[in-house]
Amino acid sequence: MISSTSSISRRDLFRGRLTSSVATVAPARSLGPNSTLPGGVPVGDRTSRRFPDCVVQSHCDSSYRLVSDLIANQRVMIGLIYTRCDGICPTTTRNMLAARKILEERAQAPFRMLTISIDPERDTPDDMLRYAARNTASQFDNWQFVVASPEDTLALRRSLRLVDPNPERDRKLNTHSGVLILGNDATNRWGGIPAGAEPIHIANLFERTARTNSLQEYAGFGKPSA
Repeated sequence: MISSTSSISRRDLFRGRLTSSVATVAPARSLGPNSTLPGGVPVGDRTSRRFPDCVVQSHCDSSYRLVSDLIANQRVMIGLIYTRCDGICPTTTRNMLAARKILEERAQAPFRMLTISIDPERDTPDDMLRYAARNTASQFDNWQFVVASPEDTLALRRSLRLVDPNPERDRKLNTHSGVLILGNDATNRWGGIPAGAEPIHIANLFERTARTNSLQEYAGFGKPSA
């Protein structure tokens, strides 16, 4: 259990309000293959070979398997940040938030968003909750802010090819790559776009990459013949 005597109410944080009350994080829970995620999203049963299926701790007091619970068979947008960042990270989250609004308005198909800390030595689930609240993103059922172990975080960054080949440069958090990963685990189509891109471009590329239909149908030429 994680607690903080200088923390803020989790209920108020999820409502996007900062207060001075004390927060206590409940013990993490893990989801099984027949469980549902917040908002009734079913847990997938496909294990992607692209990402490590590591345990992550979420800002909403829960423990998940990254692939089995949060990525399998889902359309996903992934951003990497650290909560003490004053560089690309606020832009990353702001643009994800704006792209999410566009995608929700289009309502083409369900999707999930993941914000993953690249500073697991310092970031805690409570830090991620505070970060999500500061960016008015703590209240969405389909957006998880998560932290993994240092070893799993490195494995995840390697799987995303977001590791600098120079170890010294890679250890400098303020020079980390600002890229959003977009894709659909069910179709195994993945892509990336600079996190500083315009939200409309992020949303458009997400829909093209994570589409559930054929490119021909997506482009408006009708369903392909059988």
